[in-house]
Amino acid sequence: MASNTPNLNLYMKDPVTEGNDFFDIKTMMNDNWRAIDTFAGSTKGSLEKATKFVVTSDMFGATGNNTDQTQAIQNALNYLESVGGGKLVLGAGTFLLSLAKSVHSKACILIPAGVTIEGSGMGVTILKRLESERNQDGVLLVNKDYDTKGEYKAAGNITLRNFTITDGDVTATPRTYGDLIALGHADNVLIERVGSLNHDQHFVDVCGSRNITIRDCMCNNLQDTYGSATIQIDRAKSLGIWGLLLDDTNPSNVTIEGNNITSISELILQLGHGKSTVEDLSVVDNVITCANTAKGQIAIGNDEDTSISTADIEDNKIELNNINSAGIYLVGDPTNKFENISISSNIVTGKMRAAIFVGSSTMPSTFANFKNVLVSENTVDMDIRESTSTHYISGIRVSNGISAAICNNTVRFACQGGGYADAKIIRADSFKDILISANQIIMADSNSRTDAQLYGIQLEMDSAIANSLYCKAKIISNMVLGTGYRWGISERGGVNVSNFLQAVVSQNNVYDDAPMQGHYHESTPSLDGTNNLQFVNFESLGFAATGPVLTIQSAKTYTFVSPIRKSGITQTAYTTSGTMFFNPISATAFGTDAEDIETAYWVEGSTTKFVGTVVSKSVTGNDANGRVINTLTINTGNAGCNMAINPTDHTGSIRSSGYLMLRVGV
Repeated sequence: MASNTPNLNLYMKDPVTEGNDFFDIKTMMNDNWRAIDTFAGSTKGSLEKATKFVVTSDMFGATGNNTDQTQAIQNALNYLESVGGGKLVLGAGTFLLSLAKSVHSKACILIPAGVTIEGSGMGVTILKRLESERNQDGVLLVNKDYDTKGEYKAAGNITLRNFTITDGDVTATPRTYGDLIALGHADNVLIERVGSLNHDQHFVDVCGSRNITIRDCMCNNLQDTYGSATIQIDRAKSLGIWGLLLDDTNPSNVTIEGNNITSISELILQLGHGKSTVEDLSVVDNVITCANTAKGQIAIGNDEDTSISTADIEDNKIELNNINSAGIYLVGDPTNKFENISISSNIVTGKMRAAIFVGSSTMPSTFANFKNVLVSENTVDMDIRESTSTHYISGIRVSNGISAAICNNTVRFACQGGGYADAKIIRADSFKDILISANQIIMADSNSRTDAQLYGIQLEMDSAIANSLYCKAKIISNMVLGTGYRWGISERGGVNVSNFLQAVVSQNNVYDDAPMQGHYHESTPSLDGTNNLQFVNFESLGFAATGPVLTIQSAKTYTFVSPIRKSGITQTAYTTSGTMFFNPISATAFGTDAEDIETAYWVEGSTTKFVGTVVSKSVTGNDANGRVINTLTINTGNAGCNMAINPTDHTGSIRSSGYLMLRVGV
């Protein structure tokens, strides 16, 4: 029976079922051969083109023999452009690039659309600027039409991978303008596994481009020239790429991920430059080492005249090595905006002035457009022990905005000695709505300080804002641990600020038996009267105790000054709340055999019997630092410390001794 083949639709007859009368072998074969030829003709062009998608550099004379290869590489790229795109594979060796042999006056190599340049590996394939042009402005690699097509219409769909690119050895006379790799008006570019050595300006400059990914690159820059950020994000404007078409197109959807960068330049990742507005930014899982010990650096930052909208800065590891350095430093003037910014799970270590700072360094007359800023789960280990004159030190700071939260961060702060002033480990200035919650602050060696300017947490409201707008703040469940600081937690502001600040300061644990001024400073009583609970460390108060566990006996009195010290309020407004925990077994049995404090009174003859433990307090005045002096007294009953009630028959078992923990708050 007649049928057709499934792919080429060739006609077939079955000579048995059809019969020899209907089987014409010549006619059938001619028809089928015509079908085969038609198919071959339609696919010949595609097959020929497919074999030309991948070319090697040596096919065009680029051999990597440490000579000028500019023309050969450009010829290979031009060929790939003529066939609709493809891959150029560079072999091992050093390929020198120059403007002298380029087809462009400001760039050595122009990369057309749809092209991949792939080397044989970082450190194996090296693209290098010609030494004689080291002080001549110009870009090494740039996408084609960056200087003639605006918006995102220049060459895109480009991939660069598996090679090293460099300006050459460190020199005293580098060029001042031009990048290793520049992207202008591009759409969809991937740069991965590219190594960069010394760059006179930028390793990668992203100008007015979108959908850009830079990942898994290794960068080592020992050339310290002004403005030489390793990666810069910019708009299409006059300070952008050398020769760029200027139409003010902004960058968007830029990912910087998994890179390992070491540099001595002033700024490493520049997330905004020249009045740009950057949208949809991801800076994730990078390792950044600021290796300059002689001057301050910024690992991740921006220009103050730029805006950032929707950014995720997460899981980066930053090492700083100068007391004037900063880790993540997003600072803008009040006319710009930061919104939907998440800074989370980063690790910032070393010598620095600030670990994380988001906001404005200028006090505006109203709240700046900085909103939805989250700083969470970061680990900061900062060492300022070598500082002698640095001011405005902060671990984590947000300043002059609408809404922000600082939550679940850990800050270790080593600050032995020094004559610096105004050190606030966590600081919030003039935010309309601010939450500071569940942070851990650990101060080491702070007892060696002499200037009494160290604060654990400070909330400050600028009077210029406060006189017209309210600030709502919550400082909840934080821990401050240290010795010799000025205030553990301080809420304060400028003129008449107290009328405009609504603060809840509650359930924070501040550990220090001898702060220079006190645990808490409140310009007015906070809204929550059960604030700042902590266990009393009886051992540090001179009792026979194990840390916060006091061994008690019946018919005893234990009197001490409360370790909770608060200033800024009157004695009559000072309140104390307290909770007692008791167990009859040992100093370590609170987790397994804690009992409620039970109290009972009865009269035997003319004697009143009392079982139980009570706490009383008396306010005796203020000390020289303005702290309320609050004396607490623990009294145990003359017949026992406590009484355990049998749940079956409700009889009492009197405890003549036991172990007590006291948690108090104001």
